[in-house]
Amino acid sequence: MSKAILTIDDVASKNTPAIVDYLCEKKIKAVLFAVGENVEKYFDEAVYTLQKGMVIGNHSYSHKAFGKLSLAEGIAEIEKNEKVLERLYKKAGVKRAVKVFRFPYGDKGGENREALQAYLRGQGFQKLADTQITSLWYEENGLHEDVDTFWTFDFGEWQIREGSAFTADSVFARIHDKNPEYGDVLLQEGSHHILLFHAHDETQAQLPEYHRLFLDHLLACGVEFEEPQFSPAYQEKEKLRQALFVLKNWTVELCRRAGKKEGYAESFFQGLCESEGLLREFAYYHDTRGFLCEKKVAGYSIADIMVWQVDHFKAYLDRGNECLRYDSAGLLLAAFSIMMEMEKNPALYVEKMKRESGTDTPD
Repeated sequence: MSKAILTIDDVASKNTPAIVDYLCEKKIKAVLFAVGENVEKYFDEAVYTLQKGMVIGNHSYSHKAFGKLSLAEGIAEIEKNEKVLERLYKKAGVKRAVKVFRFPYGDKGGENREALQAYLRGQGFQKLADTQITSLWYEENGLHEDVDTFWTFDFGEWQIREGSAFTADSVFARIHDKNPEYGDVLLQEGSHHILLFHAHDETQAQLPEYHRLFLDHLLACGVEFEEPQFSPAYQEKEKLRQALFVLKNWTVELCRRAGKKEGYAESFFQGLCESEGLLREFAYYHDTRGFLCEKKVAGYSIADIMVWQVDHFKAYLDRGNECLRYDSAGLLLAAFSIMMEMEKNPALYVEKMKRESGTDTPD
């Protein structure tokens, strides 16, 4: 079914040890995001959490919405909680292997968003690895790019309060919702998620062992919990993103040199990214100015396409100024464009290559 990484916000609380014991029982390793004030109030419960093998990250000191704070105030919230967490890890006798952060309410700071992301990077924070997340919603909101850890599914169980109309049935409805307002369908075959849960004594008072009720249901539905990964996967993704950034800029330059219209570079590069093999070929040419020729369609490699192109357009190459239409940049772009089209309809292009030769005069 689907796979998921569990994250739990707002620790510590009285019920945190009970939640941790359940996770140990089910062999689920989670990332718990701590509010500094709560840790100071329930310090022993937080120590217990670390000693049971869970990861505790920074969720600010007092859980204020960062969009309502100045940049300096937001940084102060993070740094004040860092001091609490340093004491916590030291008391627990656990080495702090990774620093992770989640914004309260998912509020990334409004106009200070980019500055806060830069601060988090500069301070060595690492996000929960999200290379496995394929959510279109997640991608469209730029969540892959940020250092903080977001989520793809929110149980919403924190809303279960005295007098509230939000109940356990409301949570089950979310779990089985096939058209969620945001995020992806939780129980969709092959999906990967970052789950948002909370450790709240108020919820416990209204619905004892709510954590067991909802997480047992996910297990019964076939959800597989994955162990959180951090630095290696994240760093590799960052390297890939940097490489893609360089390739995209080079694509724009090639299109400029080839006299392509505005917007062509964007669609061309999108097409490359939709074909892992062609993207590798393009990257290899960028690095070496040679052809890797691993990717083949109907037996033809990108080098074969280049040879066919030069042969096919030989008449143009002999026509003075018209050869400018087929300079090196134009030929390269055309070769990759043709191979993209060949992936969709190989038979059409194979027939063309067999039929046409260097003696052809283009129409």
